[in-house]
Amino acid sequence: MENLVYRPSFNGYDFRNIPHGEYILLKITIFVVLWLVVASSAFSADFFVSTNGANSPPYTNWTMAARVIQDAIDLTRAGDTVWVNDGIYETGGQVVNGLPNRLAITNPITVRSVNGPSNTIVRGAGPRGNSAVRCVYLHFDATLSGFTLTNGHTTVTNLWSGYAAGGIYAGVRSVISNCIVTGCQADYAGGVYNGIMIDCTIAGNLASNMGGGVYNGVLTNCVIEGNRAESWGGGAYNVSLSQCQVLNNQGYSGGGLHSGSAQNCVFDGNTATYQGGGANNARLLNCTLVSNTADYGGGAYQGSATNSILYYNSAGLGGADYEGALLSYCCTRIPPGSGAGNITNAPDLIGLGDGNYRLMPASPCIDVGTNNHLSVDLDGAQRIQAAKSPALIVDMGAYEYSPNHPIHYVALGGANIFPYDNWSRAANRIETAVEIAVPGDKVIVSNGTYNAGGGVIQGQMTNRVAITKAVLVESFSGPDATTIVGAGPLGDAAVRCVYLTNGAQLVGFTITGGCTRTSGVWNQEQVGGGIFCDGDAVISNCVVMNSAAYNSGGGVYGGRLYRCTLTNNLAVMRGGGAYASRLQDCTLVNNAAEDGGGGNACQVYGGLISGNAATNGGGLYECETHDAQITHNSAVMTGGGIYNNSQRSSSNCLIAHNSAGMNAGGAYRIDATDCVVSNNLAGYNTGGLLYGTFRNCVITHNTSTNLVGGIGMATALWCRITFNAAVESGGGAYNSMVVDSLLQGNSARYGGGAQNCILSNCLVAQNAGENGGGLNQGFAYRCVFSNNTATEGGGTYMASTWDSSYVSNVAYFGGGAFGGRIDRGWFVGNCTTGVGANTGGGALGSVMSNCVLMHNRASVGGGMSGAMWGWGSGGSLWNCLIAENHAGHNGGVIGTWLYNCTVVSNTAAMSGGGVNDSVAVNIISYYNVCSNQPEFNNHNNLYYSDESWSNACTWPAPAAGSHFITNAPLFEPAQPYRLSTHSPCVDTGHEQNWMAQGRDLDDNPRILSTNVDLGCYEYVPTPYEDWKLAYWHQLHPPEGDQSADPDVDRIGNLMEYALALNPTLYNTEPTYSIGMTNLPQGTYGEIRYAQRAGLTNAILLVEANSNLLAPLWQSGTNVTETIDIHPTGALERVTTRLKKSADEEPVLFLRLKALSSY
Repeated sequence: MENLVYRPSFNGYDFRNIPHGEYILLKITIFVVLWLVVASSAFSADFFVSTNGANSPPYTNWTMAARVIQDAIDLTRAGDTVWVNDGIYETGGQVVNGLPNRLAITNPITVRSVNGPSNTIVRGAGPRGNSAVRCVYLHFDATLSGFTLTNGHTTVTNLWSGYAAGGIYAGVRSVISNCIVTGCQADYAGGVYNGIMIDCTIAGNLASNMGGGVYNGVLTNCVIEGNRAESWGGGAYNVSLSQCQVLNNQGYSGGGLHSGSAQNCVFDGNTATYQGGGANNARLLNCTLVSNTADYGGGAYQGSATNSILYYNSAGLGGADYEGALLSYCCTRIPPGSGAGNITNAPDLIGLGDGNYRLMPASPCIDVGTNNHLSVDLDGAQRIQAAKSPALIVDMGAYEYSPNHPIHYVALGGANIFPYDNWSRAANRIETAVEIAVPGDKVIVSNGTYNAGGGVIQGQMTNRVAITKAVLVESFSGPDATTIVGAGPLGDAAVRCVYLTNGAQLVGFTITGGCTRTSGVWNQEQVGGGIFCDGDAVISNCVVMNSAAYNSGGGVYGGRLYRCTLTNNLAVMRGGGAYASRLQDCTLVNNAAEDGGGGNACQVYGGLISGNAATNGGGLYECETHDAQITHNSAVMTGGGIYNNSQRSSSNCLIAHNSAGMNAGGAYRIDATDCVVSNNLAGYNTGGLLYGTFRNCVITHNTSTNLVGGIGMATALWCRITFNAAVESGGGAYNSMVVDSLLQGNSARYGGGAQNCILSNCLVAQNAGENGGGLNQGFAYRCVFSNNTATEGGGTYMASTWDSSYVSNVAYFGGGAFGGRIDRGWFVGNCTTGVGANTGGGALGSVMSNCVLMHNRASVGGGMSGAMWGWGSGGSLWNCLIAENHAGHNGGVIGTWLYNCTVVSNTAAMSGGGVNDSVAVNIISYYNVCSNQPEFNNHNNLYYSDESWSNACTWPAPAAGSHFITNAPLFEPAQPYRLSTHSPCVDTGHEQNWMAQGRDLDDNPRILSTNVDLGCYEYVPTPYEDWKLAYWHQLHPPEGDQSADPDVDRIGNLMEYALALNPTLYNTEPTYSIGMTNLPQGTYGEIRYAQRAGLTNAILLVEANSNLLAPLWQSGTNVTETIDIHPTGALERVTTRLKKSADEEPVLFLRLKALSSY
């Protein structure tokens, strides 16, 4: 939808004549001035194009107009409009993705013709190939309106954007309105690819593959005619159609439509060579399919149809009206085998031969459908009409039957002769014709300005036109030619433009200058300056402007509005444009009110809400919004785009470039799904969204001059919160719960990414702040903090985190983290920066448990520092690995408490490669290096400590403390920094109370054998070592060698372990040998034994010998096989058989042998 430029105007109203007028005038003046101050930055620029323009940049008026449309487009920015005068434009353009385009609209702007498609033509070039030129490339948020696009072609490449869409290649959200696309060719999408198309004609295009007219997109009130595809979808492929006519298209499968959906549509005269003349594999609702042809399924093939007419179609081989489709509540010649509500009677259409598929009065299709969400039919008429359907049941087909009521005519120069049944006897005032009409009648009004007459309906409120019956009042030529004028100012002399009773319809008028009283019943005489709807009235294709209400609904009060424009209306209290209305595809611009400049208490479906102003809710107040654009609105206080007192839903909306003087530049208290919230501004609190729940939303480039850039006091799920900014706190999020989301590129003084939030499974990257580049305070679970920057705490500041990673964050103090409690953190590649003693590359002053700090850098304290500049102490480290960090001073750790930590392979240019000035218990500090001061080589692992150390592995031993090991810790080569079985650090620590339930860095129990180990990893005994511990209570007892036999039963320890025996008790069981006597060659002998279930660390082999006294036993593995393993509790009973070979002795003996496997 276009971003039009509007400015506040209430010309023609002398507000000073209102009772208490000085107060009202003062209030309005202050309001408008404030609105201008807040919203002035939101206005966009206009550019002009004409074939006879002076071609003088920057093309900002008709005299300087560009002669080539692309030249003007190239100077635009987001939100601008390019106006194009009459002519044929067939030069210029731009290459996008390898294909020249006559118009390349690559940013979100509007390109609009002055006089429509019949006068403004854009020509591409052909044929397909290297010389091809597409007509238009359209940005996904851009609008194109009022052109004929013809002769567009594409190249023949392997790139989709090079061979798709000869006419328009559009982004999914781009809008194409009032355009004709004809005579274009492409491989896919001969006419148009993607976009939202309204009031367009797609005719005579060709695709050599799929989508002759259209491929993908959403079409409303369009004609798709005479297109051809060599494959699927002659008219359209995979589109959503509403109120469209699909006529005379051709394709191999799906002559009219292949895939997608259609509602309120007519399919007539389409042809498919194979399947689905009208539609193939589509969802049809209230459609009429007539005179279509295919081999199978002349009307429809597969898919589904509801409330539809499938009649008078033909098929050469099977299924004239349908084949394989699921039908319910349909009219078709052959009754379906399943599906409710189907009928077979002829539908009784008015004009089968001339394309008039409306229902005759006696049609069996009337009142026999199943009710659904459709409110109007293909004509825009009300779907369920009480006048002909007391049961309120919808009809079948694309058209709802309207009873044959008289038509009354109105013309300013009419003869005014009753019953006003033709133009020569037309009434000269609208209310005259309405007075004689009965419910269901139609009043057609000729061109002119109707500004005389009127009647009082409620209290003392005068209405220029009072439609007091359920009749349709429609202009003959539309709103540009037919105007109803009220009168101001607000007060007793005011005249409202139109009163509509329940069931009345008003179509095609401009409504202007209406006002209400300032006294009387508030919801009757003080509301609806332009139009007052008393009940369920319908307003369609109207422009309501320059009207005012003392209370609510400056433009419209109540009713249902379709494709209407409400502009420059004012409500002193609520709903400048509309109040309590249902708005479908409407445009509300430049309206104003105290609460809800555009609308208040409305339901909004589609459309544009832009440039409105209010104290609260610049665009909307207490409204539900879906598929709408809410842009460039402003609020003096709260809710630049939307304000709700109670949380209301918004889905698939764009909320952009709105502003609020105080809070919530974008929206206040919404439940948002699939929305984009961007470039909104708040003067105090929350540039984007304040309060609410947001799912799968993009919240980007919002700004607050004080607190909270992106979201505040909210819950965000699966969102992208990016590049928002606040001066003080919470650049991305504040006091919110954020789950499975991205926080990137946000900035604020406190908490660049988030302030005081709960984060779960989030990526927090490239945010910036003074305290906490990623997160300031709050909590984080399973998050990644990456490439954030701050003065203090590049990743987090005083936050608590679990199972989170800190990667490549930067700060002056605490590159990864500053303070806070961190459990199971992974700190890699963080650093401090700046002049002086920047401190704590990995972390500063944090309480850290089960963390890894590697490859971090700082001036002081490469891994972790307890305090700024390394002076004093703070924080603590429990079960942490501090390895391969670097600093100018103290490569590993300085000024903290260490419990069961491993500090290894850190380097410092100067003092203290490993640990400095810290308390340490049960640590390993080894292999650290102080490189540039040889005189300090004795301080590689420890430099300066008058604190107490105990139970440590380091070299040399500290001067103070006790229980030191200076031998190397003997790490396991295959498992870095984990202890090997013979490490001197195993079982030599000091047991403390916390270890009873504590876990090590690998999440193993902190004590696994007889005592706690040194370092962050507890040595995990092998199963064989666990077996020894059970009997001797030592990991390496003297009698525990594998070959030893301490119970002197001639069974070594390894065999006793393998067979689950007790090595301290004499075993009286046999030695597991067996003889095989006089077995014929090739027969088998068996040996059975019980081994430890799930045996590891040992392998049992069967060996053979022909003489028990012979010294040589040979493995029988090449002739044995295990034929059964039967688990029995802690044992496995194994049966192994051996095949006797030819060269063996008559007697063969077997035995078991145990081998170590570790």
